[in-house]
Amino acid sequence: GGGGSSVAELPDEAIDSILERGAQAVSEMEQSLRSKSQLSLLNFSLNIEDSNLYHFEGVDYSQAPTREVYLSGIDLSVTEQDIREALGGFGEIRSVVISPERDLALVVFKKLEAAIQAHERRELSVGRCVGVRLMYGRKNNAIITEDMVCTALAPLERRHARGPPLQ
Repeated sequence: GGGGSSVAELPDEAIDSILERGAQAVSEMEQSLRSKSQLSLLNFSLNIEDSNLYHFEGVDYSQAPTREVYLSGIDLSVTEQDIREALGGFGEIRSVVISPERDLALVVFKKLEAAIQAHERRELSVGRCVGVRLMYGRKNNAIITEDMVCTALAPLERRHARGPPLQ
C-alpha cells in the first residue's frame, strides 16, 4: 500500500438508505416550492395602493351603468313574470334570462335610464325572494353562460322551426 487515499466501502443497504433519504428530501422540497409558488401567485401585487382593473384615472368602471342589470339572491321559485313585475315599473324590459343553476338573472332594459333607476334601488323583492341585490352587467362578463342563453332561446327556436321536431 502506497500513500493514496482510501475509500471506505459502504454496504448496499447504506447506499439504498442514503438514496431513499435524498429522494424524500427532494420530494419535500418540490412540495414546498409548489405551495410557495401558488401562494406567490395568489398574493401577487404590483404594490400599487388600491389597484383594481376596473379603476382607471379616477373612474370606477366596475359599476359603470349599462342597460344590463343582474339580480342576485333569487331562488328557483322566481319566474320571468315575477322579474318583469318587480322591475317593469322602471322602464321597458327587452329580455330576461334566468340562470338555471345559479341564483342569478340578467335583465336587459330598453333604455339606460331605466336600468339606472332600477340599480339605484340596490335591493328589492322579487316573487317570494326578499333582499334581491341588483348589479350592473359588464362587457365580457361570464356570469351568464352560452348554455344559459341557448336554454333561454330554445323555446323561440322551436316556435320558428319548420317541419316536425327532430327526434
